[in-house]
Amino acid sequence: MPVVSAVGTGRPSCVVAVDALGVVVQITAADDIDAIADAVPPSAEIVAVDAPLAVPNRTGMRPVDQLLAWLDIPAFPVSGERLDKVYGGARGPHLLARLRRPDRLIVETAPDAVLRELVWEAVHPPGAGVLDLALYRERWLDVRTARYRPKGTGRAVPAGRASAWAILAGALDLGGWFPDPHPDDWAAISDAAVLDALAAAYSAWRLMTAPTQALLVAADGVPFAIPADANLRNRAKLHGSRLGISVSDGVRRASGTPSHGDGD
Repeated sequence: MPVVSAVGTGRPSCVVAVDALGVVVQITAADDIDAIADAVPPSAEIVAVDAPLAVPNRTGMRPVDQLLAWLDIPAFPVSGERLDKVYGGARGPHLLARLRRPDRLIVETAPDAVLRELVWEAVHPPGAGVLDLALYRERWLDVRTARYRPKGTGRAVPAGRASAWAILAGALDLGGWFPDPHPDDWAAISDAAVLDALAAAYSAWRLMTAPTQALLVAADGVPFAIPADANLRNRAKLHGSRLGISVSDGVRRASGTPSHGDGD
């Protein structure tokens, strides 16, 4: 979701629901905090959101963002000052308040990191073993995903959206959804919102169904989660210990419960 708000901008957010079998059962556009929260089904036990949900520091970076940088995963440096300057503020904490329940796990996630891990796993499946750390970092740095978010008028990057769709279609049953092959600018933005939400939903589904193949980082009151093989988890634990961050192998499976993602 846009960090400030989608209201009146034509730039939608999207909520995607995935059932326990990995089938997409809901794709809902939403244009403000209330619409996003209302679109998340009450049965959701794990919700993954592509937005900063906690902004505890006025300046600098959050520990989780520092850890992502150590893992060679580009991360927007989240602070109150930066969000005010770039986006005019942060609405993620308001969404968190709407979504919170005692029986629900809410995590931040990063669609680009989700897609990158899926590309990595296409060549190095999670059960393939652990590489030497230096070799892993060298190969990880070579993994790239195509850009698919429009950055301006006439920059719809349909090839990038097709690539992201193919990556996600290899991990989830997308229920027949395809990006528009010939979109105008707003259709391209809507497709990018769906792709971000699909990646977020996959992160939640992976955490639910294969917790030992996910990374769960406790940071600043809101966990951060992405899919991860043993290489990424081991590296995260190494650097997490240096930064004083708790890194888990995942969370207890919530059997039979749909997982959900929200992305911009």
